Amino acid sequence: MGIVPTGTANMVARELRLPLSIASSTRTIRARRGVVRMDAMSSGGRSFIYQVAVGVGADVNRRVAKPEKELLGRSSYLLGMLRALSDMRPLMVRCRIDGREVEMLVNQLLIANAGILGTAPLRLGPGIRPDDGKVEVVVLSGQGRLDLIGSTMDMVLGNYGGPGLRYFDARREVVLDTEPPAVVKADGEFVGRTPLTVQVRPGAVKVIAPAAGAPRSRQWPLLPW
Repeated sequence: MGIVPTGTANMVARELRLPLSIASSTRTIRARRGVVRMDAMSSGGRSFIYQVAVGVGADVNRRVAKPEKELLGRSSYLLGMLRALSDMRPLMVRCRIDGREVEMLVNQLLIANAGILGTAPLRLGPGIRPDDGKVEVVVLSGQGRLDLIGSTMDMVLGNYGGPGLRYFDARREVVLDTEPPAVVKADGEFVGRTPLTVQVRPGAVKVIAPAAGAPRSRQWPLLPW
């Protein structure tokens, strides 16, 4: 598969270090100088390669009108986040990850196949790659806006050991339910509401990419706070 990035954020292209212009990306596809075997996820007959989101982040797109997205580009997500924060409520999440049962109060939950957080070098967490045979369940736990802001700042600063951040590897399946039921967004599109079952499909997609492939996660120093 060749990728021509024409979306708003183009996270998969950024993760794979692909050119972001149409002309350059088509030259890369024609050259076929490297192939990355990306993992994928599937649920309800649909497949995804970047991220499944539940919680406040999944509500962001709904808070941004199409003209605002066209005008602001990636900055529109910040506008949507500010609007979503105004009335957010934490979710009680019951999750089974490769058979392991977990229950927690969550502001945001991501099932991530790529680690990029908006732009390089920011990352969702350490060691998250699209070609390692697994996905990462990334949890921003807590009871409201202040906890979410704290967890987000820890993530941005590379303090992945922060008290509100939890990480779980998933190699086979993630079964997720929430109270109350929550909107689910996958690869930027709304795909329904919880409950949700996601299967992991290692190496399912061949993507034309430079020989260097997907970047390894930058290891930021842990901060004392």
